[in-house]
Amino acid sequence: MIARYGGSFLMQIERRHETNGNLDGCSFVRDDSEVAKISNSARHEMFTACLKKPSYVVALVISLIVSHATAQSGGKFNAQDFKTRSVFELMVDDSTVLRVGASKIVTQSALVTLVHGLIPGNSDGLEIQFFTKPITEAGIADVLKNGAKELKKSDYAALVLFLDKDNRVWQANLSYVIPGTTVARTVAWKPEELKKFFSDYKFDGKRLSLKSNGSYRDTESGKEKLRLSWNVDFDLPVFRSPR
Repeated sequence: MIARYGGSFLMQIERRHETNGNLDGCSFVRDDSEVAKISNSARHEMFTACLKKPSYVVALVISLIVSHATAQSGGKFNAQDFKTRSVFELMVDDSTVLRVGASKIVTQSALVTLVHGLIPGNSDGLEIQFFTKPITEAGIADVLKNGAKELKKSDYAALVLFLDKDNRVWQANLSYVIPGTTVARTVAWKPEELKKFFSDYKFDGKRLSLKSNGSYRDTESGKEKLRLSWNVDFDLPVFRSPR
């Protein structure tokens, strides 16, 4: 995914299955000026990206997000716009690069952003970033300017919902990050999967309501054997990224 802000970029680099475009591995890059090198596993390619964002663009994006948050709460920052409890779990049964065993992320807050230019399909989508700490007004600036550097010092998860022209979900990607472990997968794209896991969904252009309790298993030969699960239930405002 490449989301454009004026002449700058926030980039998500994805490795996909060749046949259907589903997410096989994913790394998020939101570094102001440095070259970032990412590798999800020993078998994955090494990606390199150099991202540069002018300070005035960063300031504009932060200003727009914060202004939107304060406008929705009567001119005052409202922590309730981000408060939600969600649970994500990872069970690794076999892997040459991931630590075998179970782990869990319990989050206290989430930021929902409408994004553009998702691959495949140059689609619009909703990115929901889940954090283990509350989001404060200063925290929003951290999310936009530093790629949530402070919040991501703790465990976090990110769910990306790909939308069609009628704002219906046609694919869902989940990223799970704890120290030493990053897993990202397309957890739903088949009609039966979307119906099972993402039917309790409502997006009216301003708010996202989502209740989803599901799991994904990766048991194909030659890959890590793991299970990702999630339990989310929220109704939160959606913040729009400038095109």
